[in-house]
Amino acid sequence: MALEEYLKGQWQSWADRVMPLYKANIFYDDLFPLYQRISVDADRISIDAAVQLVRAWTNGSQVQVLNVAGPRDSKDLKVYGTTKRLLTVLIKMMSLGSREKQEPPG
Repeated sequence: MALEEYLKGQWQSWADRVMPLYKANIFYDDLFPLYQRISVDADRISIDAAVQLVRAWTNGSQVQVLNVAGPRDSKDLKVYGTTKRLLTVLIKMMSLGSREKQEPPG
């Protein structure tokens, strides 16, 4: 009985606060290998291929919002330029896909 009260009260309150952080950690654990692959293969992989990798990851992870932040690599012009091109293409593709879903077929 005391355990049930604890689980429904104090523990549930804690779990509700911690769950978003836990999900964010899982999300970034999934994202990091993708970041590594793109950064290591930046010279060998096209922007279109990188965009497809990111789209496959976001679709598979049911990503609705992608917050692009983290360590500042703007001093590394190769990483900065590649990331900027990747995000530009990705945003254009996603916004086109979003418009197609909203517009009725004509």
